[in-house]
Amino acid sequence: MNKFIFTKIRSHDSHESYERNIIKLQQLEQDRDTFTGVHIPYFTFDTLEKDLTVTIQSEFIKGHFVGHRFSDILYKNLVERDSLWSFTDYGILNFIKQQDTEKIYCVDLESYREMEISKRKDEWNRQRKNRIISDTGWGSQRIDCRYCRKTIQEMVDEYTFFGDNPF
Repeated sequence: MNKFIFTKIRSHDSHESYERNIIKLQQLEQDRDTFTGVHIPYFTFDTLEKDLTVTIQSEFIKGHFVGHRFSDILYKNLVERDSLWSFTDYGILNFIKQQDTEKIYCVDLESYREMEISKRKDEWNRQRKNRIISDTGWGSQRIDCRYCRKTIQEMVDEYTFFGDNPF
């Protein structure tokens, strides 16, 4: 078995931003085992206060981006999470379905923050609603479905993404 480590070095412009990032990562360390349907890669972080730098070393998750097919899992486990703390950047690049285990991982550790559920719902709708075209990717609402020739917006109006798969 091979493991790869992803290293992210982030320099902050202010001490306040630096401290906020540390608090978020410390909270994520504490909360890591409270997630069920979405997993957190193993990670560690180091800080260098004189440079206002945070270095995150995270397990690299090999797999594919999570698109429409697992939206219900992401929504239930992240948006509706019964905690003020959750991941709040729902962009497609932040979620990977691991190749060997089929587990879904959130790979953007810095998007973990305090946010009320109602605001997370607004963020979800802003970032994900009406933007899905395939199981693994994004598309414009104006693009026709290759199967039924309806536009994405027409399908969104007709189907729910948390029930039957319209594709």
